[in-house]
Amino acid sequence: MLNVLAFAPNTYRQEAYYKWQLVTEDPDDNKFVGVAVAAGADFLVSNDRHFQLLHELPFPRVPLVSFQEFLASF
Repeated sequence: MLNVLAFAPNTYRQEAYYKWQLVTEDPDDNKFVGVAVAAGADFLVSNDRHFQLLHELPFPRVPLVSFQEFLASF
């Protein structure tokens, strides 16, 4: 599965240029928020409860969808 992501033509490497430190309950999750913001991601896909705070933040805007919502969009 990782090979599919790593070599897909629509996949690119993105560095987080700023550490937002928004997820206080699990600081290790902050890397995903930082990359989503830096990439201008349409949304972050996760069922991790620590990301639920993203629904309440006006800035930076990181729309959160569950795996089920993501799969249902296809």
